[in-house]
Order: sequence, then C-alpha cells, then structure tokens
Amino acid sequence: MPGEEATRLRPKYANIVRASADYYVVDGYDRPIWAEGRNVLPSEDGDYWLFYNSGGRTCGYEPQIAGGQSCYSEPQSDVYCFFAPMVF
Repeated sequence: MPGEEATRLRPKYANIVRASADYYVVDGYDRPIWAEGRNVLPSEDGDYWLFYNSGGRTCGYEPQIAGGQSCYSEPQSDVYCFFAPMVF
C-alpha cells in the first residue's frame, strides 16, 4: 500500500513512513514494513510469512532488588524476514 495509507493505519510510525514509498501492513505487527526492504523476500509457496520477536514481559531474579524479582516489557523486534508473493 502507499505510504499515506500505511501512515493512516499505523499513525505512531508516521515519522518513518515516506509517502512516496510502498509498505506492507500486517495484522499483529505494529510497524509498517517497507516493501523494498532487504528483509522482504519472494515467497516460494505463494503465501505470506512474517518472522519477528513478538516481545512480551520478561522477568528475572535479581538479589539486589527487594523481593528478588524484576520485570519489564520488551517491544516487538524489527522484522527478521517477510516472505510475500511477488509478481515478476
């Protein structure tokens, strides 16, 4: 989709989206994916496949903290690879 549409769907990332470029917007992934990025590859089976770390809550034992446990939220990672059907 055009950058303007990607900005409308993912307004939090409007500062990184170029209106003149094309993007993929995937349900469940927070950021638009630049269609010409090096991590966007042709899909051999004609399906879409997206690989990334979904983040989440991480907790660990830290003896220097009262109660011994520390937790924090991790954001989603950048896309490792995105396989998309491509027309050549």
